[in-house]
Amino acid sequence: MSTKKPTRTRASGKQTSEARSLSGNLTVAVVVLTTGNRDAQLRALAKSLDDQQAVERLLIVNGGASVQLKGWSETVLPENIGVPAGRSLGATSCTADVVVYLDDDCALVSDDLLTRVVERFQQRPELGVLGFRVQSTGGGAPMRRWTPAKSLPESDGLSLSVTFPGGGHAIRRRAFLEVGGYCDEIFFKHEETYLSWRLLDAGWEVAYDDSCVVEHPSTSEGRHPTALRVGARNKVWIARMALPAILVPVSVAITLARYVGRCRRASEVMQVGIGIRAGFRRPPDPREPMSWRTAWLLSKRGRPPVL
Repeated sequence: MSTKKPTRTRASGKQTSEARSLSGNLTVAVVVLTTGNRDAQLRALAKSLDDQQAVERLLIVNGGASVQLKGWSETVLPENIGVPAGRSLGATSCTADVVVYLDDDCALVSDDLLTRVVERFQQRPELGVLGFRVQSTGGGAPMRRWTPAKSLPESDGLSLSVTFPGGGHAIRRRAFLEVGGYCDEIFFKHEETYLSWRLLDAGWEVAYDDSCVVEHPSTSEGRHPTALRVGARNKVWIARMALPAILVPVSVAITLARYVGRCRRASEVMQVGIGIRAGFRRPPDPREPMSWRTAWLLSKRGRPPVL
């Protein structure tokens, strides 16, 4: 099943805050993706959102059975279309100004989460996406991959960032639509990185907020048998689609070294090789290299785009 893909327009990166400001209070929607195998956690999350001021609540059932949560609009897909395509469907199916994405096994820690989110986007018209602090269930420290590199803390508690955790974040719907949304063909792994690059290149801001807190069970990326293959393929794809030409071979070489370094068996090395080769086939998006300004911005924030 195909989803409606937002139309991408390339922005100059010089738009003013005044041009992006919205009058009145921003409206917020919550979108949750599920495959239908975490019923207890999903219902607990839905209940915790009962008192939150969301004008729309959307559940995307990605290849599972209907859940029928009271007060939620539900879209049941006959097959799993992947994480980015599911999120894109959520964004194009609602009308709110800000869309909050939560994993179906998340639990809220900040009981005023949506209020905080609206305040952040209201105060900062240039803010495109806001990442939450996703801590391990029971109050443990966030896993390393959940905390984006950030080197520019702001005076009001935000940190300017280079990406955001997929399991808990909010995005300005206007910004999402402007850059064309997620790349659906990525399916999973590195979709947040690619979207962040495009947002930053279009002049939107990416930030991280420690005061917006959700919990998530600690998980290993290795639980997905295709993680090495798909991850390596996607890294090559996004390098070819988004990096200046001179940086593409550098990024691919670093990706190969890093992924092979994670392997413990010959079969895993083979999966990385398959993924790298797949990345050199036709990429899903047309090539639109980021500006050198954006590449320098990512580097200043601790994450050069070749990494």
